[in-house]
Amino acid sequence: MDFETMVGQLVQWKARHLSAHVPRFCFDAPELGAWVRYVRKQHKDGALEQWKVERLNSLQFEWELPDQEARWHHLYHQLRRYRLLHGNGRLLRNASGSSSGSSQGDCAAIGRWLSKQGRLLAKRKLGGQKVAMLQLLQALVLLMLHVLVHS
Repeated sequence: MDFETMVGQLVQWKARHLSAHVPRFCFDAPELGAWVRYVRKQHKDGALEQWKVERLNSLQFEWELPDQEARWHHLYHQLRRYRLLHGNGRLLRNASGSSSGSSQGDCAAIGRWLSKQGRLLAKRKLGGQKVAMLQLLQALVLLMLHVLVHS
């Protein structure tokens, strides 16, 4: 994998998703996710050339991600995948397994996560970048409706 080619993909990813974090097993960018993991390991082992570190730092590359933050991004991209397959996020609570690739467990986890984001939004505890990312999916409308219905 050519470094500059992958950096170009990362730049495009960041422009689309407002974050330089690429989940390890992202459904629509598996090669980029694998490359990000490889680069992080090289950096951790001290084997990444300094110019590459500086190039990635200029993109606000996330060298380490706490588990909770990694989980947030994983579920965000699972919601993104669900929306691509099903067209909306309102069916998450009642979704059953289907041949489209979303299992009932995945749907339930995404539904719980989306509900939690709604509660955090209502308490004004959801960070600006996360709000912007959810706006990209038009998920904020769903969160606001959830908060209104469950208040």
